[in-house]
Amino acid sequence: MLSTNYYNNNNNHFVNSKCIYIDCGIATNQLNNNSNKQHQQLQQQEQQEQHSTSPPSSTYSTSPNSSSSSSCSSRRNSPSQLNRFPFLSDYLSGSADLLVKKMEAGVTEILEVILQWLIEDLNESTYILFTAFFLADKYVKKVGIRQSSVLWLILTSCIVAIKMYSESKINMNRIASKFDTNPTNIIKMEMEFLSIMCYRLYVEEQTVNAFLTHIFFEFRCNITDRTQAIMKDIQKEIQRKEQQQQQQQP
Repeated sequence: MLSTNYYNNNNNHFVNSKCIYIDCGIATNQLNNNSNKQHQQLQQQEQQEQHSTSPPSSTYSTSPNSSSSSSCSSRRNSPSQLNRFPFLSDYLSGSADLLVKKMEAGVTEILEVILQWLIEDLNESTYILFTAFFLADKYVKKVGIRQSSVLWLILTSCIVAIKMYSESKINMNRIASKFDTNPTNIIKMEMEFLSIMCYRLYVEEQTVNAFLTHIFFEFRCNITDRTQAIMKDIQKEIQRKEQQQQQQQP
């Protein structure tokens, strides 16, 4: 019944949005074709560079495995390849931890913005937010998400949850101005979200509560594991200092 009300209350919205979504799909296909052409051109350039800089064929082994491995290693280690596809291990030690901290800080800021908009500006209940997180989690499990798209995913999920489970009316122009975009982009994201979710948006309260409980226990387990690891490191450091003191004593 909830999903039926969603479609009936937003009939005109979906008709216009489907046209936009189809146009967006055509544009996406064109972009993919262009990117494939560019990728092929880059591969041809790399092959030309390898032929121009490679030594005579007599220096290579006659076995096919050795020739293929040497060509693969040359492609991986070429300067153009490293510039376009850098490896995290090529950076300084500890850069992976810094990257994770930056990602966590960015997601925290996004959640603060969404919370302020949903609870303070719209005066919605926290249940809407929990339902939005549940739907967003289902979306990520289906297709994944980039860090740069986390804000738009949570925003779109909140909009869908409000339309499904709240009687409040949403002004797309206000949302667009608040998040520095335009209503057309929000409609595109909403239609993509609904398409990935197969328009299955009905969620029972027990399911949402079980989802939150699972997150809570997972968080507690992670905190416990990290605490135990820190305590082990401290004990090892204490034992090492005690051994050094014993060795220094006559």
